Amino acid sequence: IAGIDKVYVNGGQINNHGIEAELSLAILRTNNWGVDISGNISQINSTIEKIVGNEALIYPQDGGVSRINKVGEAPFAFYGHEYLGVISTQSAATNYNLKDFRNQSFTAGDALFNDIISDGVIDNGDRTTLGSSLPEFFGGASLNIRYKKFGIRSYFSFTKGNMMYNGLRRNSESQNSYANQTLATLNRWQADGQI
Repeated sequence: IAGIDKVYVNGGQINNHGIEAELSLAILRTNNWGVDISGNISQINSTIEKIVGNEALIYPQDGGVSRINKVGEAPFAFYGHEYLGVISTQSAATNYNLKDFRNQSFTAGDALFNDIISDGVIDNGDRTTLGSSLPEFFGGASLNIRYKKFGIRSYFSFTKGNMMYNGLRRNSESQNSYANQTLATLNRWQADGQI
């Protein structure tokens, strides 16, 4: 189609299966009062089984985060360089003997990333699936209290086992601009040997 750089097709297959349980109880029911509680818990497994072309699809997003769709993985998993810590000394940096994609050597105070392809260069070839934003479990609970025509409701929800991207923290601790930073930046690496 002329003038369009992308055409979206339903070109894959995802296997979704899981279980959900819910319990609702009417604790008290009178003309003047009502108390109800409910809760649910769900578990889902979602795995990409097929992608047209059988090639992973990488989606760069705002804030330096990328997501990936890859056969055998959960959809829209986090994708990037695996952070291993801080290179605390110059002698450690020399021992690691790592360079970045511009051929600049890593030095003390730099972030240490996993050199997945073991070529001594940290570049796009070293990116990997970091985890899924899909929770292992999620659910919630509610409490409803009614007195005559007045009522109050409370809700609680939770997730467990998923990764989250904290873009606010990235922006407020990255020190890559003149924007305000949090006090956590005072604990950054500043001297050889500091961790």
